[in-house]
This record gives sequence, structure tokens and C-alpha cells, in this order.
Amino acid sequence: MRFQQLFNQNWLFLPSQVDASTPDAEFEAITLPHTNKLLPRHYFDSSEYAFISTYRKHFTLPQPADGRRVYLDFEGAMIASTLTINGHTFPEYRGGYTPFSFDITDYLAADGQNTVSVHLDSTERADIPPFGYVVDYLTFGGIYREVSLRMVNPCHIKQVFIRPEDVLTAPRIAVDVDVLNQHATPITGHIVATTLDADGQPIVTLQQAFTADANSETVVELTSDALENIKLWSIDHPYQYQMRFEVFVDDQSVDTYEQRFGFRHVRFEQDGNFYLNGEPVYLFGLNRHQTFPFIGAAAPARLQKRDADIVKYELGSNLVRTSHYPQSRHFLDRCDEIGLLVFEEIPGWQHIGDKDWQAISIRNVREMIERDRNRPSIIIWGVRINESLDDDEFYTETNALARQLDPTRQTGGVRYFQHSNFLEDVFTFNDFSNSIQEPVQTPHMVTEFNGHMFPTKIWDQEERLVEHALRHARIHDRGMMMGGVSGTIAWCAFDYNTHQQFGSGDRICYHGVMDMFRINKWAGEFYASQTSPQNCVVLHPATIWAMGERDASVIDPL
Repeated sequence: MRFQQLFNQNWLFLPSQVDASTPDAEFEAITLPHTNKLLPRHYFDSSEYAFISTYRKHFTLPQPADGRRVYLDFEGAMIASTLTINGHTFPEYRGGYTPFSFDITDYLAADGQNTVSVHLDSTERADIPPFGYVVDYLTFGGIYREVSLRMVNPCHIKQVFIRPEDVLTAPRIAVDVDVLNQHATPITGHIVATTLDADGQPIVTLQQAFTADANSETVVELTSDALENIKLWSIDHPYQYQMRFEVFVDDQSVDTYEQRFGFRHVRFEQDGNFYLNGEPVYLFGLNRHQTFPFIGAAAPARLQKRDADIVKYELGSNLVRTSHYPQSRHFLDRCDEIGLLVFEEIPGWQHIGDKDWQAISIRNVREMIERDRNRPSIIIWGVRINESLDDDEFYTETNALARQLDPTRQTGGVRYFQHSNFLEDVFTFNDFSNSIQEPVQTPHMVTEFNGHMFPTKIWDQEERLVEHALRHARIHDRGMMMGGVSGTIAWCAFDYNTHQQFGSGDRICYHGVMDMFRINKWAGEFYASQTSPQNCVVLHPATIWAMGERDASVIDPL
């Protein structure tokens, strides 16, 4: 049967590229998520983390494989990963924001003692999105998201796509189950899928037989009749269901799989409104970078989730845009849980590379959508490189792939000019006019405003702070009053580190509604007092702001 566990402990790290002959004593012991370099709050350059490092781990399997396939699943590593297991090296995986896996089964050591190493290239490589030209944010380095060890039967579920249909009239479920058969012979079996409510009570069970050819993937379709008493997922009541799958071959259970989902209907319409479950909702949003002080992007689950709470509960938003790349599953899990809508987009910033570069970007579309298409919080896919020029051939392909993978959601493509070829379903537009321009295309959503036009630091005088808040309020007010605009997403939620060409002289963009680097009093003092700062987490300064005068002892070690 399926077995999966986190693979984050007992790694070794060396900030240089070395081979297997380098002794373990020269490495540092670390735990994932990990940044390849601890950084100051500001006044540092991207070159400080732009190097090739080596990660190493010795391990034995936690249980015998017993004929199962064994995978290492990486949720994200910046930005090109070359993995070696017991002397076998896999082709380099290029990309820093989407998950990737290695089937290590055939290379495991007979005596059970295994060594895996990763050469991680964290330089800004022009052949990998978002690079090729200067980017207005920092990518940092390291295996900055989690890794898992997964053991599965050679016939197992690779992924599922749960599509609630006719949600507002006669709710039912359609499911695509992607079955991977790694046997050398065809397989005949059946799948049982049970939907459970939030209390764990079954509401419907589906069953479907299938035949899978040798060494192939087969999509098995299951559908339900109309269901009664279904609770809808919404902003105020984010109700989620769970679907449990079991695969049987020759009446023997060979795999299990679980997936959360929600019943809701989302649509941007030509009248300019966004509708959630048939009701118009004005989208009041913020952009978010996955940036934290000192550790860059290598934040654990609780910090990722806290950001979602801040965006919704402290800053009053009902939408967040994952600028400009897919973000942590923990952040998105929390969006699902609290009813925070999400606009998720592929990696990139203004620059479009050559055909090989574009092929990686198209693969990013697939990886993003296949990872997150069961999430009720996500309402639109961003399938255009942020603020790039028109490229009809490229963007025709990204849109077509998104619609093929997920016909239930619309596409958007963020640009900074109105008279652009409109290949997407929603015209998503960065409007820095200090107002809102009359829409040329509908549906129309403003995806950035303010930001660099009026950067504000927490130590600025009161008049500037008030004006900063008023500028945001005026744009939201304008958007709500005028027709044809479905929402406004401010730039941005939190301040962030950037390259020297942007932002302030200290290489921070002070564009945030809430200053993420406000750490002078409590968090900075706590961090400085730690003898092993790599093994502590600084409380998100925006939460410190919300805490008022509470004790900083809530900052706890990992």
C-alpha cells in the first residue's frame, strides 16, 4: 500500500559544488526547508546566494519496499536541481516554483544504506523562468520547500481532478483519476471513491472498472447523480469535503489516495462582475511575495499560513494574487480553509525567453494547474508572464493547455497596457494611472496599483502614512463605483527584497500595505539572541504589529 513521510531531517549542506569524495565532516547539518544563505534584513545582493551548493543525505528505507516504487518528491528548490542516488545521476530539473519527483527505485542499494545528493544551482540562469533579464524581486536559494519519500504499488493513482458540476442547481461530482501502471503487463481493476463531509460522514460512493495498458497512464472517469443537502464553499463559510480513493486489482487493494475539495461556482462575466455561487462579489485584493526576513523563501508551514490569515483578517482582503509564481501549498491550504480567494500565476516578470525557455514556462502551467486544480480557493489561472509584451503563439499555447487541464476556471494574463491581444478569458491589467482607466476589454480586473508610485516606510511621518492609506482607499473606492471592473488588487501586501535596479537604496521595495520587515523591537532582538539562528523562526513582523504589546515569547523554535 501507499506510504509517504516527510524527508526533511538529517540533511547535510555545503555551500559549494563537491563530489561524493568530500567527507561528511565538511558539511553542516541542516533541516528542510532551508535557505542556502542566511541574509541580513537589507543591503545585500542577489550574488550572495547565487551559487551551486551540495545537499547530501544518508538514509535507509523506513520500511521494506516489497515491490513498490520509491519516489523522492520535491515541493520546490531554487532553481536547477541535479539529483544523484548511490552514484546514479538524473537529468537536471529546471525550475524553482513547482514540484518535481524522482523515481529512485532502481538505484536503491541492496544493503539498504543509501546516499542521495543534490547539486542545486541557485544562480540566475537565463535559460529558466523568470530569468533572462532583470527581475523585480529576489528568488533566494536552497531547497526551500519540503521533500517527501513516497512508496507506492506499481499500479497507483498519480493524481485526481475533482470537478463539482451543476453546483447551483443539482450538485454532482465528476472525477478524473489518473492511474499509472508501471507493470510490464496490462492491469484490470476497479476504483472506489467515497466522498466524506467535514465530520467524516460518507455522502456518496462511486465505483468504476478500468483496464490499464503496460507502462502507461490511464484516466478513469467517475460521475455521481445529483446530490442533496450539499454545503457550498464560500468566503464566509469555506466548507470542504474529502474524497477517499481505493484502487483494487484482482479484488486486492493496491493503493489509497485522499483529496480535499469544495462545491462552489466561480465566473467572471461580461457585465464586469465576478460571481461566486451566483452572487456578485467585488474582489478586494493584495499581491503577495513569498519573502521573509533572513530566511528568504524558506519559511515553514505556520509562517506560510499566518500570511494568509494576515491578508484576510488583518488587511481585510477577500483575494490574494500569488505574484509572480506558484506559492507554498501551506499558504494555499490556509486560503482554502479560511475562504481567501486566489489568483495563481506562472513564474515570470516581463521577459520572454527563447523556445526552450518557453517550453519550461508551458511545463510550469501544467505543473501549477495539476498541483492546485482541486483547490476551491483558486478562481483564475495566470498563464501570461507578468507585464510581458504580446506573443500570440506562446500565449495561445499556454491558454489552450490551461483550458484543457481545467475547463472549470478562466484564464488571465497580467499586462501593463490596455491595447493588448486578448487571448485570455479575463483582461487582467496593472493600472498605475493613480485612478482606474476605463476598461477596453471585459471581464476586466485591476491586478496592481499604487506600489512604486508612493512607497512608504514605517518610520515615515504620519502625513505620508495617512496619504499612503488614502491612495489605496481611493482606488478601491473608484473600482467599486465604476462599471465593468470586477476587482482591484493592490501592490502589495508586504515589503520585499529586490535587485539594486528597483526599490529603495537598501534594496527593499517599500510597497507593502503592512511592513514585513518591521522587526526592530521584538523579532530582531529574539533572532540576535539565538545561538543557532538557522534553527529558529522569526515571527512575521506584521503579526508583531497586530500583537500590540504582547510578549514576544510567542516566537517559538521549529
